[in-house]
Amino acid sequence: MSLLDTFDMNEEEQSKRLEFLEITDEDRKRLHSVHDLVIEHADSVIEKLYNHLMEHEQTRSFFADPEVLRRVKKHQRQYFLELTEGKVDSEYFENRFRVGDTHQRIELLPQWYLGLYSL
Repeated sequence: MSLLDTFDMNEEEQSKRLEFLEITDEDRKRLHSVHDLVIEHADSVIEKLYNHLMEHEQTRSFFADPEVLRRVKKHQRQYFLELTEGKVDSEYFENRFRVGDTHQRIELLPQWYLGLYSL
């Protein structure tokens, strides 16, 4: 069962979420317009992000296994790139739910991942 089904996130609810967040077609076009630039700089952004995480005991503990760190960086890069594709279809929503589900499962508190948006 998909997470969209679990949380009753049908197309109508997806549209309501986008409306609530005030994400318009123009916003999607703007995001897509910087997609090539994001691709060009994605690796350095992800490295900076994880260097920051590794500097702090509270977040470093999530990446004690180097293989986990490698795998998470790969997924984080893909997540970052998806943000500027300009697509907000069911697959996009499913992926966002999957990320949130992972954060909850590993008990990563919101103050750690929300705080990274400013970085």
